[in-house]
Amino acid sequence: MMMRERTTEMDRAKTLSMKTPALFAVLAVVSFSMSAPASAASSSWSDAMGARMRVIAPGGPPAADGSQTIGLEIELEPGWKTYWRSPGDSGVPPYFDHSASANIADLQIDWPAPHRFDDSGGMSVGYKSSVVLPITIKPQSAALPVLLTLSVDYGVCKEICVPASGTAKLVLGRNLAADAEASATLARYQEKVPADAGPDLAVTAVAAKERQSLTIETRLADVSADSDLFVEGPESWYFPAPKKTAEKDGTVTWTLPLDGVPQDASLSGTELTLTLVNGQRAVEQKWRLD
Repeated sequence: MMMRERTTEMDRAKTLSMKTPALFAVLAVVSFSMSAPASAASSSWSDAMGARMRVIAPGGPPAADGSQTIGLEIELEPGWKTYWRSPGDSGVPPYFDHSASANIADLQIDWPAPHRFDDSGGMSVGYKSSVVLPITIKPQSAALPVLLTLSVDYGVCKEICVPASGTAKLVLGRNLAADAEASATLARYQEKVPADAGPDLAVTAVAAKERQSLTIETRLADVSADSDLFVEGPESWYFPAPKKTAEKDGTVTWTLPLDGVPQDASLSGTELTLTLVNGQRAVEQKWRLD
């Protein structure tokens, strides 16, 4: 399952069906706490070949509506990498399942800006060393704790590519212990999540050349810094890496082949997600084709 945008809702948690949700929450906490202590600000590590994952939480009181932002931390062994929501030619997008959780009304995953890798099998998009995906959880009832069970299937690669999986459990309530280290780590990766476009860093124009290619104009804040452009469309569409074809006065033009667009697909009206990276900054925009 491919994640298309950082504001996209992930799987909806199951609706609490009991008529006495308060009693249900109490019973669930007792059972759940056997594997995830309520005082813990992070879950246990879940190990896989080349990687391990856990959930970290800054702790402290939640927002007025009970919302809390936590982080899914994937730590990679040296030389290994994992993948972004749109993984490129040879990657595998992660799949998230929180259906075993309780008291979740909404769950939103944000994605730090990725990197592009030149693999023997083509280009892939993702992360090396480690990454933390910020996750904002809104409870169904702000008065009750969130009982999070998050299962993740993801791919990792070194000389070989292997599937990885893990499950993290955590009780998120008002009494969750504050964790300064987790808070600092989460904040560092939140800064890497693409912001909205601004006057000095943005996609400024997108034009289709028949069905052969897109011409995309961008404004860069620092033309001397590395830059990249990631383009996402409907799930059945595939885009390779766009190529820089012109640069003048801070404006960079990119050409994107449309070979991976289905022949029967209509370009007009299709919404693209454009992630523009320039040095340590990144922005994300939606663009509807004419």
